[in-house]
Amino acid sequence: MNYGFHRVIRPVGVVPQAAWKVNNYPKKLHSSEKIIDVKFLNLDSTSMRQLKKNYNDIGARILEIIGERGKMHNPITNSGGVLLGEYNGKKIIPWTSLSAIPLQLTKIKEVYKHGVEVEGTAVLFESYHYSEIPLGMDWRLAITALDIASLPVQVKRIVRNKKLKILILGCGKAGLAAMAAIKTYSPLSSILGIDINDFNFNKIKNYGFTKKLAKIDASNAIAVLNFAKNCDLVINCVNAPNTEAASVLAVKERGTVMFFSMATQFDKASLATDAIGKDVNLIIGSGIARGEDKEIFDILRQYPQLFGKY
Repeated sequence: MNYGFHRVIRPVGVVPQAAWKVNNYPKKLHSSEKIIDVKFLNLDSTSMRQLKKNYNDIGARILEIIGERGKMHNPITNSGGVLLGEYNGKKIIPWTSLSAIPLQLTKIKEVYKHGVEVEGTAVLFESYHYSEIPLGMDWRLAITALDIASLPVQVKRIVRNKKLKILILGCGKAGLAAMAAIKTYSPLSSILGIDINDFNFNKIKNYGFTKKLAKIDASNAIAVLNFAKNCDLVINCVNAPNTEAASVLAVKERGTVMFFSMATQFDKASLATDAIGKDVNLIIGSGIARGEDKEIFDILRQYPQLFGKY
């Protein structure tokens, strides 16, 4: 198996995702590589939030990062996103983060709310999985779904056939996908939802996920605790910092917190447990889960407007 070590410029010996800089030369440097045409970058919400907050010209900053690192790996958030590409005449979406994919852009065409239309090339190693877009599905919906596709599978593994009290912090796309998975695999569970905005609350109620919703800043730990306590499971999908303590406060002793956010600082999460004096299980949401593309596409067929219209 080729993991791309030959593309790493510095520091030598690490995998491409952990590297500061990789070689993004748009031709094969190993027989197992796939060179694909890149059409769109769907940046993760934490990275896009940081770019919008700090730069007037987001496209120029993206080109600057790629020039420095050979990949779209935001040095502030340490995150990337996913891309839409073409390979052998088919539209594909790699499961792998942009932070691990050698990338070269020749043009930024347009910047949208969550992503950037581009022209360029990317290098996929043989360890990198990818999905073809299902027939009839809008590619913009598919790329949004696959960016958070591992979450429903991981939620299913925890909640299946159980009756739990579950808090979702952050009711954006990841939070919605988590709720849909819980509704499907653990229909007797009770869901609570918190978000700083209420823009998805009507959708959540209409789908029957829950009516127990609150407009709260998840960094306000006492406000979160007053709304939800002694939960069996807390799933943190917030794309803003300083929500770790609230997650630990809301879960019960020996309960589980899953952090599915690139804004999470895992030292804060770990240290919050002893500061609060609570023995809990902390799970880092994995970037890949076998069968994730089938799972998320099945959810979208069941809830066709889950992520809105494109």
